[in-house]
Amino acid sequence: MISKALFAYVNWRLQQIKGSKKPFGGMSVLAVGDFYQVPPLGKSKPLCVFEEDTDDFWKDYFQMITLTEIMRQRDDVAFAELLNRIRVKQKMDPLSNDDKALLDQALTDPSRCPNDVLHIFATNKEVHKHNAETVSVLHANVTNIDADDYKKTLKQE
Repeated sequence: MISKALFAYVNWRLQQIKGSKKPFGGMSVLAVGDFYQVPPLGKSKPLCVFEEDTDDFWKDYFQMITLTEIMRQRDDVAFAELLNRIRVKQKMDPLSNDDKALLDQALTDPSRCPNDVLHIFATNKEVHKHNAETVSVLHANVTNIDADDYKKTLKQE
């Protein structure tokens, strides 16, 4: 998820690049996301929250389509229903013992998973470790290049 300010910046930047004042420079934009996922960082509100005094490119130029058919867990209805309960539960609401047991059944030791399947980890440290190990197995000669990040400031005239 991105903030409304960043979304407005993308609109402005595409207008600048394409030389057009049409929304998003006249380009077709497909925005994909899950409103149950983590909101934008900081104090930014998600795109779907209307604010009177803010440019709202989301409300003005996009139509929301909600996917309703479960595909990934379609053969495991109990697990799909558990995932739906988890996504709407509050942080402090306890999980039932049945839900905990079902989650425990789904846990897999990462060493037993093939590298070419999706891996989900709880921390960035675990993700970095897995990615580094996978890259080292796939590529013998790896060269790391450090990036130099900087913020360009415009001169005031």
